[in-house]
Amino acid sequence: MTMMPQEWSISALSVELDMTRRTIAKRIADVPPSSGEGRTKKYRLADVMASLIASEASGKMNDQARLLKARADAAEFEVQRLHGTMVPAAEVEAAWHVIAGRFKQRILAIPTRIAPLAAVETEVDACHEIADVFCREALAELAATQIENTPPEENQK
Repeated sequence: MTMMPQEWSISALSVELDMTRRTIAKRIADVPPSSGEGRTKKYRLADVMASLIASEASGKMNDQARLLKARADAAEFEVQRLHGTMVPAAEVEAAWHVIAGRFKQRILAIPTRIAPLAAVETEVDACHEIADVFCREALAELAATQIENTPPEENQK
């Protein structure tokens, strides 16, 4: 029965553990070498394994912490949405499309509505006043636009 060496180089560890030298070096950075310097450093196998196990556990804990944070953020967003202090971007975008569409229709209708009234006027100021009234009416309608708080999917049904 052959004895396993108690001290290992990073190169030997990378071959045995099927990891790159860089990965091994990174994961055992806090392990002091038991002998050698530079590329000839050797590490006690027990210290290396303890560090690798701790590194693996830490990685899993970090993954769990990220998952818990993501879940907490989602729950917080949902609470804010229910209280009306947060609105999903898709709902805001859908509302702006509705507002812009209504405003576009109203603006494009102004020339048709103004033409008969302005055609009989001989004074520029009178034509200007007619146009001004219709533009302000369109702006007032835009300012008074109310959009329901429904998700875009429900608006499309």
